[in-house]
Amino acid sequence: MKRRLSKVYPLLVALAVCTFLNWVQERDAGAAKSPSPFQRIERLTEDWRTRVAQAWPAPNAVSNLVAVGINEHDLDWMNRGFSAARPRWPFSHFYYGLFIAELKAQGVATVGFDMVFSGMDETRPFIFPGSTNKVIGTAFFAEQMRSHGGVILGSAVGSFQQPIPELATNAYALGHAIGHPDEDNVFRRIPVFSGTMNGGRIWCLGFVMAARQLGLDLQNAEVSPGRLVLRGEGGVVREVPLTPNYEIYLDWSAHPAHPQSDQRVRIVPFRDVLRSALQRTTGRQTNDLDMRNKLMVVGAANSGMSIHDRGATALGLGQDMFLAHLNVANSLLTGRFIRAVSPETGLKIALALTALATALGWRLRTLWASVAVVACAAAYVAIAVWMFVAHRILLPVALPVFGALLTTHLVMTVCRTAENTERRHVERMLQRVVSPKVIDTLLAQESPMPETHRTEITVFFADLRGFTHFAEEAQGRAEAAARALELPPEAARAFADEAARTAMSSVNRYLTAVVDEIKATDGTLDKYMGDCVMAFWGAPVADPNHGAQALKCAVAVQQSIERINREHAAENELRERENRQGEARRQAPRSLLPVLRLGVGLNSGLATVGFMGSENHLSSYTAFGHVVNVASRVEGLARGGQIVLTAHTLNAAARYDSTVATRCISLSEVYLKGMTAPVKMFELRWKEGSEAPDVLRTTEAG
Repeated sequence: MKRRLSKVYPLLVALAVCTFLNWVQERDAGAAKSPSPFQRIERLTEDWRTRVAQAWPAPNAVSNLVAVGINEHDLDWMNRGFSAARPRWPFSHFYYGLFIAELKAQGVATVGFDMVFSGMDETRPFIFPGSTNKVIGTAFFAEQMRSHGGVILGSAVGSFQQPIPELATNAYALGHAIGHPDEDNVFRRIPVFSGTMNGGRIWCLGFVMAARQLGLDLQNAEVSPGRLVLRGEGGVVREVPLTPNYEIYLDWSAHPAHPQSDQRVRIVPFRDVLRSALQRTTGRQTNDLDMRNKLMVVGAANSGMSIHDRGATALGLGQDMFLAHLNVANSLLTGRFIRAVSPETGLKIALALTALATALGWRLRTLWASVAVVACAAAYVAIAVWMFVAHRILLPVALPVFGALLTTHLVMTVCRTAENTERRHVERMLQRVVSPKVIDTLLAQESPMPETHRTEITVFFADLRGFTHFAEEAQGRAEAAARALELPPEAARAFADEAARTAMSSVNRYLTAVVDEIKATDGTLDKYMGDCVMAFWGAPVADPNHGAQALKCAVAVQQSIERINREHAAENELRERENRQGEARRQAPRSLLPVLRLGVGLNSGLATVGFMGSENHLSSYTAFGHVVNVASRVEGLARGGQIVLTAHTLNAAARYDSTVATRCISLSEVYLKGMTAPVKMFELRWKEGSEAPDVLRTTEAG
């Protein structure tokens, strides 16, 4: 029941994350002025994608665009060229009149001013260069605009700043020139139009410029939520995607510092145009400024003390803001706009990634789930970047990636908590009887806890020959030594206890060597029975090679016992020498270490395996059945240092190790207790040069 419930937990986690993502989406949609951290991060990813897109070429109309930036250098030049008038910022309308006159002569098609001429100009007259005629600045500027026919003046409806009527009525149109930054003071979008007091629209400056060039009818624009359609002569149509606030994203495909040379907008200094105007009015030769039939935006291009119009954009800090109108015009001319997917689509993407992360976190191990989800998130980010670079489609990044990572973390936490609980339970039950490899194999299964079942196994019994006799002799020698030394009763008991501890420590060393080899070959330690050990192979993890593994363990055990015996023999020689030396000084002798042999018996066949005990008090994982009884009796027939196995074990091992038969010697058939038919026995030769005994240790009658 608990396991079935644990399968539902990942689904509940995914549902909770999806609910949270939906809440964030709705919250950001209804609170644009106080975006959530996810929306703030999303905007940063938009800026990053804009910068990444700079490295790839994009359709553009840069060849039709030009910018005129006014900066401190222009003011310095004007103070030298018009020293008598002492120009200062903001410039008198007279200089703009000269500027427009020269632009007309140079053939500029459309001029857009990112300036709001809302203030009155100087009333003093200006002397027209090259003559004695005097003109009033505002009147002269208005006359030149009317003569040109394509001058668009900036307007700031939101701040109630409008060009003075004398200029506004002589301009081709007004263009909205004010954008609104996000809460981090970064300009990313610009309103397509602003409403007027009488219900009309003032379109953004770049739109008016490009619409005039394309012949689009702004008066009959089709405006609907999320979409603007402009139609013009000759079947020209532009469909513009809008944000809910009727804005468009700024696409910086045209810029003076663009990495792509064919997308670099040329900036002409304001002073160059005025210099050409002075040359023209005074009859001198002028230079062709290569501006014929181009769209021009004029604005402040400096951050000096007198002239300042810079701000933060997706490209970075300190950007010339008047270039935004040039990029709006570029978008309308090319028909290429940044299109953000709808909030509904963005939510579906986030939910899809969340579902994928749930599946990966549920089905894969922690490391692989983490790698897979990070890889999926990276792939999605790469797709989002490609969609923006290639198609200017803006996919959400922050919320989907966060949802995927959060879901993976929570699902893995929940699943791993449940799995770890079960793992600890399995480990507590099995860590003393099987190797960590077997436990890991169990935990990788759908149901880690082994269940009771019948399976083919190989059973192993090993008994230390002569330990009981050695222990009794050691105890007798200790008592005799205590009497010879005339030790008091308390000291005699302590001396005898020390001898007993030495004996027990020695037998534990032998048994430890046996158990280590059992686990090293992925066997299962069943139980200790005094100085006898029972183990089996083939459960709890099924292993068709159980026979060969058991024989491999038997050989390794005998080799370990032989190594221990050599070490004990060498140590005993040293102790005997010390005891002889200490006998004269009436020192208590050191106990000798045992040198024991191990008899091993094996049998293979079907057995029942499982945990024994109640559900709350399981004792051990064990095997029982006829095959176990036979293995126990076979071990009783083995001499010390001998490995005896039945034909069943030989056949089971030979299926996977063809050399087993060559290392086995046939022994006599034996009637085992409780059996009516004789059992064929074999000995596995584990030591080179050893000779087979003539007979087994004992022969049991049935």
